[in-house]
Amino acid sequence: MPAQCEGEGKTPPAAERLPAGTVTVRPARPDDLPGLQEVARRTWRATYTGLIPDADIERFLERHYSLEELGRALERLGEGMLVAAVDDQVVGYATCGVNREGTGELFAIYVLPEWQRRGVGRRLWQRAIEHLRSLGLPEMVVWVLAANEPARRFYEHRGAALLGTRAFTVGETPLEEAGYVVRLAGR
Repeated sequence: MPAQCEGEGKTPPAAERLPAGTVTVRPARPDDLPGLQEVARRTWRATYTGLIPDADIERFLERHYSLEELGRALERLGEGMLVAAVDDQVVGYATCGVNREGTGELFAIYVLPEWQRRGVGRRLWQRAIEHLRSLGLPEMVVWVLAANEPARRFYEHRGAALLGTRAFTVGETPLEEAGYVVRLAGR
């Protein structure tokens, strides 16, 4: 499923941004998985209700965000599964790594609605880029639901260039996603 992001690419007023040390972005640990699961559930429902039928959202969450599946993802992605935490509460996460084509990919990035537009997504984005650079990858792709305009603006604001669109499905629902690429070398 395409990634979703916080905000609309605008910088919030200084009073709404987080102090520098408030949010910790780090590789996920096994004890973070319940919090990560909760972020996924809440953000998927908030973001995709009205775009994807509720039954398909719930089936997707059950299949891809069970604690067992998250544990397998943590094993597979290692330091590419990132969490944003405030006082050990997970408020956002990103997953990234090498995709089937051998390219760096941001697989997902989600931030709880009440923590959006406060710099959390930006910090996750930067840490994902750092991780993919450490793997020696020259670029990162990210796929996003084409109808998710706030996420698309977030990526575009960070220099992502549109690659094109493609069809995919969530459950029984045919959808379109937009792909973006970010050059990692020299950034």
